[in-house]
Amino acid sequence: MKIDRLRTIDQTKLINSKEGEKMSENSNSGEKIAIHTPSAQLSSSAVSTEKSKAGKSPSKFKQFFWGDKKAKIRVVSIVLPAVLLIALVASVYVRYFKNESNLPNEPKSNILQTITRPKVKKVASPLSGIEYNEDIATRHPLGVVVENHSDARPQSGLSRAEIVYEAIAEGGITRFMAIFGPREAQEIGPVRSARTFFLDWIQEYDGYFAYAGGSKDGLAQIISDNVKSLPHTQGYFERKSRGNVASEHTLFTSTKDLYNLAEKKGFGKTANFTTLNFKDDAKLEDRGDQEKITINFSTNVYQVDWLYDKEQNIYKRVLAGASHKDDKTGEQLTAKNIIIQKVDHRYITFPEDPTAKGVWRFTDIGQGEAWVIYDGKMQKATWKKSSVKDRTRLFDSSGDEIKFNRGVFWYEIIHPDITFNESKVVDTNPDKN
Repeated sequence: MKIDRLRTIDQTKLINSKEGEKMSENSNSGEKIAIHTPSAQLSSSAVSTEKSKAGKSPSKFKQFFWGDKKAKIRVVSIVLPAVLLIALVASVYVRYFKNESNLPNEPKSNILQTITRPKVKKVASPLSGIEYNEDIATRHPLGVVVENHSDARPQSGLSRAEIVYEAIAEGGITRFMAIFGPREAQEIGPVRSARTFFLDWIQEYDGYFAYAGGSKDGLAQIISDNVKSLPHTQGYFERKSRGNVASEHTLFTSTKDLYNLAEKKGFGKTANFTTLNFKDDAKLEDRGDQEKITINFSTNVYQVDWLYDKEQNIYKRVLAGASHKDDKTGEQLTAKNIIIQKVDHRYITFPEDPTAKGVWRFTDIGQGEAWVIYDGKMQKATWKKSSVKDRTRLFDSSGDEIKFNRGVFWYEIIHPDITFNESKVVDTNPDKN
């Protein structure tokens, strides 16, 4: 027979009545029997069951830990190692973590700063004297011929060059050779053809020479002088659409492409050339009162003005009456040092080759007159160059070699038929002595 014990939902009533109620169901007949039993007479098993359900069994716990001598030994063997382990962990924490910020002269922030902000060494560029990061300051000089035809303007890349030469290439049209070094130029052009005088100048720097075509004598000199030439090569130069202009005004390249081409051709990365001597800028009160320098190469289309900014101690370039700006960067072209170098010139033809155009040749080896301009002043000088690979050096009236400001150089190459003049700021203060 299966006996179920019935408990009233209201336990308060069960306590007050002091009696329980059980129900038994006869499994054979299905008859339900109600049995009323006083609470005091409940079997020990029922009481034990109720206590078990209530979750109370303290006797076994106490007996395990405190019942006899062996139980006490068990307590010690469990508790003592736990205490020692906690003490050890606490000691390690205090020693290595909590007191880390108090370590003398080794703050964590300084350690991180040393790792994330390594000091970069600065080195002066041998081209301009400007300080750059050591890894780029002495990068191999790279010369690129850039045209100045009115249809080729505005040019790209000139603002990133360390040195620029300007000279008449044909007719009254000037052409540039820009020499790059530490600074990248994402776009350079339009690139044009080689001339012998550009080859004479680039060899002063043991430089790479980038061009597209050339005069008959220029191409011959590239071979005879073993120039590190970077001619127009597919994959390293590209045509750029510029509207309704002739194709010769559309060829561009970049310093990245040209250095990659030089590497492909197996040219060395170390250049051997003589650097000029440099000095600090003059103090503001010691600077001159120049306003501008004007060079008349031919027509007004090729007239150059250099406007002096006394505060910044730089010269800003104006071409054909407008600010001469780099098409890629939007920057106006500037210079720290301007050298007007006078050379003899002659026009030659090639009778043996009627298809070859006549070209200008300059006498740029030897010595001649020059004018050096910086710090708002112009001084007469003498230029000297003993061989094609020697650096052109400049000397003052006392015979001492001239020192230059650290910065961009522009060489304005003129022949005796080209004129220039210097304008100075007019003092309008009548009371000034």
